[in-house]
Amino acid sequence: VDGKKLGKSAHADLDCAMCHEGLDPANIPHARKIKAADCTTCHADEKFMGVGASVHGTVAGGNAVRACIDCHGSHAVQKVTSKDGPHRKEFAVNSCGRCHGDVQEHYMKSDHGAALAAGVKDAPTCIDCHGEHATTMAQAEGSQTSHGREAAMCLGCHLDNADVRARVG
Repeated sequence: VDGKKLGKSAHADLDCAMCHEGLDPANIPHARKIKAADCTTCHADEKFMGVGASVHGTVAGGNAVRACIDCHGSHAVQKVTSKDGPHRKEFAVNSCGRCHGDVQEHYMKSDHGAALAAGVKDAPTCIDCHGEHATTMAQAEGSQTSHGREAAMCLGCHLDNADVRARVG
């Protein structure tokens, strides 16, 4: 564990055993395999619980396809809500891009990506359309990004948001 990174993280004030159940921090050297943290121990509110049913939390062979640390990191977890809008949006694009690099590249070439690069305050990113934690596949019934609902999703900003309408017509 990089102590400097942990000291600047959102979890800087937590003891190791608060996240790693059964860990005795004084017992050094630690076991080679330390039990992974269960983020839902503390982050159990509704906005986080959608992950389990999402495309990223779907159980495959007994393991979640993606874990919290895959997007947020482990010991250097940054409190995204403390960042300003552009940094939060950059975090979203870069986090999603770790697994979806081809999509990230396509996004950055799009009008939405160009708006983000230009610093447009409300430039939409991955999570604006696909959701933050309760991400669904476009083919899933009820997904807002499904072919049948995509136009309504886009018009939610392009038609219903006066600021967007003023910028893009």
